[in-house]
Amino acid sequence: MNVRTSFSKDILLGMAVGDALGVPAEFRSREEMDRRPITGMDGYGTHDQPAGSWSDDSSLAFCLAESLCRGYDLQDMARRFVRWHDEGYWTPGGSAFDVGGTTRSAIGRLREGIDPDRAGGRGEHDNGNGSLMRILPLLAHIRMLPAKEAVPIISEVSGITHAHPRAVLACVILLSYAGCLLDDDPITALERLQPLMRNTYRLFPKLAAEKQHFGRIVFDAKIQREAYVNPAAYISIIPRSSIRSSGYVADTLEASIWCLLQGGSYREAVLMAVNLGQDTDTTGCVTGGLAALVHGHGNIPSDWIDALARKKDILDLANRLDHYHLNHCFTHACPVCRTRLPRWEDFPNYVCPACLKRATDARGRPIEFPAPGALGGSRPFYAGTWQAYTGRECFIGKYRCRIRERPGGGVVVEAEQRTGGPPKRTS
Repeated sequence: MNVRTSFSKDILLGMAVGDALGVPAEFRSREEMDRRPITGMDGYGTHDQPAGSWSDDSSLAFCLAESLCRGYDLQDMARRFVRWHDEGYWTPGGSAFDVGGTTRSAIGRLREGIDPDRAGGRGEHDNGNGSLMRILPLLAHIRMLPAKEAVPIISEVSGITHAHPRAVLACVILLSYAGCLLDDDPITALERLQPLMRNTYRLFPKLAAEKQHFGRIVFDAKIQREAYVNPAAYISIIPRSSIRSSGYVADTLEASIWCLLQGGSYREAVLMAVNLGQDTDTTGCVTGGLAALVHGHGNIPSDWIDALARKKDILDLANRLDHYHLNHCFTHACPVCRTRLPRWEDFPNYVCPACLKRATDARGRPIEFPAPGALGGSRPFYAGTWQAYTGRECFIGKYRCRIRERPGGGVVVEAEQRTGGPPKRTS
């Protein structure tokens, strides 16, 4: 079955390696990177740190993951962020050596006793990438939630340091795209992202007011009209010279997705990211998290992983985060075979992909659902033909099931009641 219950090693190792690759070159210009590109895990450089040292990007992501292992608690997350800054908690070498201005200001307010839901910067100039860089581990908590529930949580977690709607929207887009990558290749995931984000814009007008800043990722009407390629591939044909790699949140998100689409492997994607120059550690970190979701942490060069500071601690954290994700999200049992599956509140009785293969119409004729993923597939056809099955119900064993439309496209099959099954076919 195509159900990924484990992805924390992909995210945490992918982020940390991409971050560590970029640390020695942070703030170097693109022209300088072109003359002296990063080709592997180097040390010292900008921050004078040993090879394998990750920055605030990974530190704060690890703080978020550590907190989630004990359940969702915004106050606990905020306390861990303060400990990172003040005590060197979840740092590679015992002290925080790279802190963004908006994050530093928010932590100062947290230290003074301001609640985390009021601590983050809300101004136009508070749209750095300091929440985007750490947000990916939150996927373990919000993966199965509908947008109306997931977006407020993402807003809270981003808002500990970055509360402007633009920074929040960048985090929503990144996590939504990451969720799609669990089931699909990068281009197909980008296609799936479009209706998901249109639904989010409908539900959250304050975020929709910022959508023009992400128009090359969530496509506007002009691109839809003028693109001579699949609009979902549009960003992949943008020239490198038009990709910005500053600390601005919209730049980081766009650059990371561009690098993911350009690179055919983890190595290619993250080296492309850090060699864009400027905010090399953050572009490398976000790209690394996405690239490892696509290619798996096994695709990360082993010598890069071995060079990571606190490698064993990161692996232990990933195992604990996977345990939390499994027990938090996989609380549904297929009504037909009782296989453990992700819970999905909009479809509480959905049937697993394995059981979908046994589906028939009311006369017992087999039907098939193309590309059945964890939560459904495409509209069904009669097996062995191209004849579409247009019915709204089907049978799986002794269960009468309903075929329902899924947000973002495709269908989900829910078991409605146990019956005697479809009538026996007669020759």
